[in-house]
Amino acid sequence: MRILWISLLLAANAVSANAMELPGTGLTISGGPTAVTDYRFRGVSQTRSRAALQLDLSLSHSNGLYAELWGSTIDLYDDDPAIGFKDGLDVEVDAIGGWSGNILPGATLDANVTYYIYPGVTGPANYAEALASLAFALGPVGAKIGGGYFPDQKATADHGAWFYGELSTEIPTVCTMTGHLGRQTFGTGFGTGADYWEWSLTASREFGPFSTGLSYVDTNLPRGQHAGATIVGSLGLSF
Repeated sequence: MRILWISLLLAANAVSANAMELPGTGLTISGGPTAVTDYRFRGVSQTRSRAALQLDLSLSHSNGLYAELWGSTIDLYDDDPAIGFKDGLDVEVDAIGGWSGNILPGATLDANVTYYIYPGVTGPANYAEALASLAFALGPVGAKIGGGYFPDQKATADHGAWFYGELSTEIPTVCTMTGHLGRQTFGTGFGTGADYWEWSLTASREFGPFSTGLSYVDTNLPRGQHAGATIVGSLGLSF
């Protein structure tokens, strides 16, 4: 874990604190590294409850279109191919393309297609998912509803859908608090009892280009599925 924090701090010397605008093109480049104490995807650990280093690079246009590459170190239990991937580089790369913008005063829509890539994995592992969210204000409280859907593909046993809602509010000079509740559902090909609830409560704050977070994350899945309650810390740097 110490190596991850050192890597993040060294990266601070290599990037600017502001997004990079390309004059005359309407394009903006942004991104940065983040270190987390556990990579939880919808409540389930992708690192066997170990730390991860994550990198993000986004290219967006003033018309709302964007393309993004996001990556993370993972450990998807490849020591036991019966419950995970065989071989692989222990890396996940997400290729994302979408549009984000205001559709009503105070309401922002974000829609994209995400392709999850697992380099070097033997057999089908990569899959695509369509995602969308709507963010709006309820007085002093920010709200977001959204979800995703992936069809039956070579790397999946069936189709699946995810729905979630979030509420957030700022505690002045302290932090922003965000509560999240999600429901992951699967087609019958995943077997009975595969559907589950996941939830989290996060305190976050930004210090210039740095962002910090502390989250309580849990699901109603058995702990043996790498989904037990945990506290996840994060430190990120954006440019």
